Amino acid sequence: MKQIRSLAMVLSLAVTTAFLQGCEEAQTCDIQCGAGGDGGAGGQGGAGGEGGAGGQGGQGGSGGQGGAGGQGGQGGGGSALCADRTGGALVTFDVVGQSLTVWITNQAFIDEAIQLKEQGTTRIPNFAEVIDGQDCDPKWTFHVDPEKATFVDATIELCDGTPEYVEEHTAEWIDQVKQYCPWNTKVTNVEVRPGTP
Repeated sequence: MKQIRSLAMVLSLAVTTAFLQGCEEAQTCDIQCGAGGDGGAGGQGGAGGEGGAGGQGGQGGSGGQGGAGGQGGQGGGGSALCADRTGGALVTFDVVGQSLTVWITNQAFIDEAIQLKEQGTTRIPNFAEVIDGQDCDPKWTFHVDPEKATFVDATIELCDGTPEYVEEHTAEWIDQVKQYCPWNTKVTNVEVRPGTP
């Protein structure tokens, strides 16, 4: 029993001595020799490499060539369809915002159309016969008899209508209504085409 105590004391003394010697060698222990030594200062970080210069901008491409302009639309009034026609006049009307051009050979009608345009006054054109087929106005597939035309102050309501309405009901108009007399109509142009002498 005494031998065991003696051995324990010897071991305890040896451990303590070794521990104290370690503190003296480190020279960084505090009074209780429990604190670890200060860590060494970290090495200075290397300076970052300088960024490369940005690449030179590419040269701008030349602009594309502009497209060719579209072909101009067909002129109004239907002159292209009746370019060689003489001995009358192309009379153009505004019928509630819709344009209508008719070929007229009735001189009295032509004279009054010119007068109405110059004075800015209106009367109702009365075309006694509506004919199927396009004539001098490319917008419509009907036309009127060029001689059977007069201006009047009043007509029956049945023959009143816009050119678009007549276009949509041409067959019915020709068979039943027969005449065409648009009420809200204004002469906008008269292109006289005298006959050859």
